Amino acid sequence: MRLLPLVLALCFVWGGQAVGQSYTQLRTEADASEWLRLQKQRLDILFETLKNSTSEKQAQYATAQIWVLWYKSGDVDIDVLMRQARHNLSLGDHNEAIKLVDQALKRAPKCSEAWNLRATIFFYMGRDDEAVADIERTLALEPRHFGALSGLASINMKRRNWSGAAKALRAGLAIHPFMRQR
Repeated sequence: MRLLPLVLALCFVWGGQAVGQSYTQLRTEADASEWLRLQKQRLDILFETLKNSTSEKQAQYATAQIWVLWYKSGDVDIDVLMRQARHNLSLGDHNEAIKLVDQALKRAPKCSEAWNLRATIFFYMGRDDEAVADIERTLALEPRHFGALSGLASINMKRRNWSGAAKALRAGLAIHPFMRQR
């Protein structure tokens, strides 16, 4: 496992360069398609690293890099909307946060992290049915989204649906063996 830190460092550098390029070079649909292909490739490497992590520290590093990539849509305007929505969520302004995420989703309906963020906001508002619907959309786009699986487990626990919670947690742990909810 000595190669693991090197692989992670290369992913970080490679990912950072590609993300930086994305904002200046995404002028065509072909550019966007190539950016998404590279994004998926980087995520595949990080998820493999996460799955094979032998320590919590390794898992935390891979997890942090995954979140960095999930927060990058390839469109700077969408990323700004999402950042503003997360800020409003942190302030407790749920209605404004939903408006911002809805704007992002109109422009990028395949952005799994936008669906996940809206699910999170709905969860905080006690709108669990809507949260579950958005979690399902998140997982349809990114089946490895351990954050969405964790949210689904939380909703199922709140509903005392223990088998649903256990199923979501098992699925999450298969992806992220050091998931906090374990």
